[in-house]
Amino acid sequence: MVGVVERGIVLGVALAGLWALQAWAGPADSLPPEKIPVTDPDSVIAKYSAVVASDPNDATSHYVLGLAYFKKGMLDDAIASFKTATRVAPNDDDGFYALGLCLRKKKDLGGAVSAFRTALELNDNAPEIIFDLGLTYLDMDRNGDAVESFRHAIKMRPSFVAAHYNLGVALEHQGKTDESLTEYNATLKLDPGYSAALVNVGKIYAERGYSEKAIQSFKKAIASNSKEAGAFYNLGVLSQRRGELQAAADAYIQAIGIEPSHSQAHNNLGVIYDKLGDRTRSIAEFEAAVVAKPDFVDALFNLGLAYYKAGNAEQARRRFEDVLRLDPKHQDAQVYVGELYFQANKIDKALGAFQAALKNKPEDVGTYRKMGAAYFKDRRFDQAAEAYDTVLRHVPNDLEARLMLGRSYAARKDWEKAIGAFEAGLAIDDKNAALRVELAKASFDYGYTSRAFSEIQMAVQKAPESAEAWDGLGDMDLRRGKLDDAERDYKRALTLAPGRSDALVGLGHICFARGDRKGEVDAYRQAVTANPKMAEAHMELGLALYNEGEVDAAIQSYRKATELDPRLAKAFYYMGFAYFRQHQIDAAVDALKAATQIDPFYAEAYFNLGKVLEKQGKKSDAADAYRAAVRSQPDYTDAAMALERLERQTGKR
Repeated sequence: MVGVVERGIVLGVALAGLWALQAWAGPADSLPPEKIPVTDPDSVIAKYSAVVASDPNDATSHYVLGLAYFKKGMLDDAIASFKTATRVAPNDDDGFYALGLCLRKKKDLGGAVSAFRTALELNDNAPEIIFDLGLTYLDMDRNGDAVESFRHAIKMRPSFVAAHYNLGVALEHQGKTDESLTEYNATLKLDPGYSAALVNVGKIYAERGYSEKAIQSFKKAIASNSKEAGAFYNLGVLSQRRGELQAAADAYIQAIGIEPSHSQAHNNLGVIYDKLGDRTRSIAEFEAAVVAKPDFVDALFNLGLAYYKAGNAEQARRRFEDVLRLDPKHQDAQVYVGELYFQANKIDKALGAFQAALKNKPEDVGTYRKMGAAYFKDRRFDQAAEAYDTVLRHVPNDLEARLMLGRSYAARKDWEKAIGAFEAGLAIDDKNAALRVELAKASFDYGYTSRAFSEIQMAVQKAPESAEAWDGLGDMDLRRGKLDDAERDYKRALTLAPGRSDALVGLGHICFARGDRKGEVDAYRQAVTANPKMAEAHMELGLALYNEGEVDAAIQSYRKATELDPRLAKAFYYMGFAYFRQHQIDAAVDALKAATQIDPFYAEAYFNLGKVLEKQGKKSDAADAYRAAVRSQPDYTDAAMALERLERQTGKR
């Protein structure tokens, strides 16, 4: 019962489409001809087992024994009995026909075809055998052979209802919907209550846009057969497409009541609960869909997405990875796996997932944007700039990409390119506060002080209701030492955006400059409360606590900062100081080394690492650290003097 999945945008939830029933042979599966009535299989098995034991060449007894096993569901024993019957009586078409039915039920489709063909060679005037051969071809997706078989069966018996219906199914599989509709209508002419045909007629109407006709057909199917799960399911799909969510949910619930393992109905019911914001029930329905059909990729993806929205990152990642095991080229799943690794600060794994996604869809701008963010977070600013530049080649007016491209250039101190990127963005939208604030900062750092002040004032003028603009003005006034003006700016930002963590950090800096240690700690505590994931705020809180003598608490803040941003070199640097003050020398060395590994040009970290190593008596290692500090900053006098002193003491250069 394979549906067509309607896939929306990445953040959408996949909806299983209209459902075409599988080939159906009529009210029940075909049964082998009963040469002797079998009403009590157990007694028949006991009786005829004794008969064939005494007379192994009694073909009829082997056949009856096979029929009893078949009715008991003991397929292997039935197959063995029918094989013996055909060996003993190789000219009996019933034996081969019965063997074919068992093999088909056992999913040995090749063996079933061989048995049915042998039966037809012995009896070419048996439409039932030809019909079951056609069903087997249908199971094998040999639709052309199935069509030929069903047409042959109908030619022999024009009133063969199930043959007309399954001919319609085979033709539909070939994409010949006009011909399939003709056969479904022929089925209904012979049997107006044939519910499976009514369902598939409704499906064709729905696909052609005749919703009302489709609904009427599904309702007729239900009136004819109240247990027709497919009719309820398809009514649900149509209602869902029309936005009638309650009606759709009711229909899916009916379908599931009839067929509890109806995976598509569970999936689509989960979609409805997701739209209604009922995360618990949506997850339960997607789980049920996956239990019913473990390889249902879209249900697995939806389950991952539901967990993602619920904030359960671990379960979400597992489900998306399950999707990729089934469909390694599933673009959306790859991107979400990357996003989850990104959120967990596992940047290399995130980049691996994004790169895999790009192999499948090389021009996907959204994935390049996420790659840029990952590279930027990992301080790999050259690669970040390349990723954002790729985004802009495809979408030149993407202001967020222009902003991040400029920030990437600024982070590597390529001021001219940074300024150019911000200016290009402002040429598109001159009221964009974020771009103008960054332009002001880059201009200031490049030495264009007057332009920096002009740009930040313009940011506030053009976007007076932008908290970011006022925040930027506060940063600029703080740099100029205008503490009262900076305080006013930050408070204005907080009025516009209460709890803005950047502004709270700025107020903390002002308190530090004024010597207000308690106010500084309070401001940083407010910042980490407002934004618990702001690594810089945790680091600043650690500094303030350290200066207050609360070294253990400072270390905890530094640890939190490095958990949130494992590439925040300054946090490791300050952590090293704190450990040293606590006389945890090995921990101090590890922290300072981590800072230099993250930032190979961090001269102060090398210098202080050297001092700690000297305390440990490791003069050779200390000299190497001082040497690295001087390489990173040739005018670093203290590092040069320390290196010269050690070289005199050790006699090594």
